[in-house]
Amino acid sequence: MLEVLTQPFMIKALIAVILSGSASALIGVYMVLRGLSSIGAAIAHVALAGAAISLLTGLDPVVGALILSLVFALLSGYGEEKGEVKADMTIGVLFGFSTAVAALAISLSSPYAASAWRFLIGDVLGVTDNELLVLAVMSLAVIGVITLFKMEFKYITFDPEGSSAMGLNVRFYRYLLLVLTAVSMVVNLRVVGSILSVAFIAIPAVVAYQFSHSFEEMGKISFLTILISSILGFLVSVMLNLPTSAVVGVILSVGYLISIKLSVKRRKCKSIIQCFRVVREHHIK
Repeated sequence: MLEVLTQPFMIKALIAVILSGSASALIGVYMVLRGLSSIGAAIAHVALAGAAISLLTGLDPVVGALILSLVFALLSGYGEEKGEVKADMTIGVLFGFSTAVAALAISLSSPYAASAWRFLIGDVLGVTDNELLVLAVMSLAVIGVITLFKMEFKYITFDPEGSSAMGLNVRFYRYLLLVLTAVSMVVNLRVVGSILSVAFIAIPAVVAYQFSHSFEEMGKISFLTILISSILGFLVSVMLNLPTSAVVGVILSVGYLISIKLSVKRRKCKSIIQCFRVVREHHIK
């Protein structure tokens, strides 16, 4: 077992999962707090449509997915900014449209069905050296920008009006956050596929929300959640010969259910340790 884990393709796969998950976890904190977690699912399907169209036309799938995702992210931001159409309406319409386009492109590109399937469910064990390099650059770029503008993103998330009054360019940072979300979804597309990309961007942040009393705590817990889930899911999938993305998704979902049960906010606890005591006392009674 240990010999298998030391194989180069296994090491590359583990690095890919950790990188994509880490970027998504940090982005997810802002998306969940702004009530825009559904945009992750929408962008994931848009990215799938872009990849499928690229396969059909002979272009690089990652480039096609990135271009279409960025266009969607900017359009959704523009619709929200103008206020002519509610953000959830725009997301819903483009979600359905992109899914239909992806299904149509996949059906028309039967010689590339296997490649399209990889972008639907992911194929982390098949990540090549070049793909890992692209994943690393994109993931680290997302993490770096989030770290650099952490306070600005925090201000526009909690108090956009006040941030604007203080002279902060709220519009710029709002669009930048959407662009980072699009890039993160494209990274996930290759590793875990479009189906489970939303789990990477939403569940860690939701779990973290149950146990945090500050923005900083939420970011740290979200990062640790995806890190532990990714490593554990990877190891379990290797031992049981199961799809890595599916196992990680199940582990994240189970973690969410556990977080609801032990939520420090729902039980009004100050820490997870205190909540364990509350749960134990409840069952004893």
